[in-house]
Amino acid sequence: MRFAAPLSLLFFVVGQQLSEEITLPFRPANPIQQEQPADQIIDSFSEDEIYLVESDEPLLIVTFPDGIVDVIPFEQGKGLFSRFAGGDGPEFRSVQKKFGYGLTGTTTGGGELLLIPIANPSGLIRQNIKITEGRGEHLIDPIPPPLEDDVDRAFESYEQGWRDLQRQLADKLDSGEIASEAAAADWFRNGITEVRRRAFGEILELEAIEFGGDDWSAPRQADYIRRYVK
Repeated sequence: MRFAAPLSLLFFVVGQQLSEEITLPFRPANPIQQEQPADQIIDSFSEDEIYLVESDEPLLIVTFPDGIVDVIPFEQGKGLFSRFAGGDGPEFRSVQKKFGYGLTGTTTGGGELLLIPIANPSGLIRQNIKITEGRGEHLIDPIPPPLEDDVDRAFESYEQGWRDLQRQLADKLDSGEIASEAAAADWFRNGITEVRRRAFGEILELEAIEFGGDDWSAPRQADYIRRYVK
């Protein structure tokens, strides 16, 4: 899917810093390496990688020249298995913010990416990008096939969230942001609680509807949860 916009949108005044509400692929700061004292936005990706943009608010995405990327929207919690800009090969990731956008190159060369918050166009963000030639393989299963039931979906989401937390934790340990075993354990414990809530929330909501509250009885719950057994 491509998003288009009038060229007049190119002339908004643009801030110099990315807001916390919008995240682009980046390499975390490495205090040991003086040449990268701060987080570094990744501006280059290959045709077979996803350039994953995430936002708390919906975005209009425009490129110049027009059409150098396709944009695939993803919902929060969506699990992806692909190559990602800045990654080390095929891996699982999940969309952390409310809105995710997977950008895939349609051609090689340079251009400019414009991220326009729909509710606040004056907050437009501009980022130069360079698309390089891929390895001959396009995306690896960017949209996984439907799973058998809600239990499969829940455990798949939990696994992807767990893997993504491990990746984030490794980055924070390498950058020095987390510098003790206790701090690492606390950060991961907080993160995995949210991953678990997001993964299994749908199942708990369905259970509450089917046999919760005044409708509960032991036989009713037993009949419902037997469907979990394969």
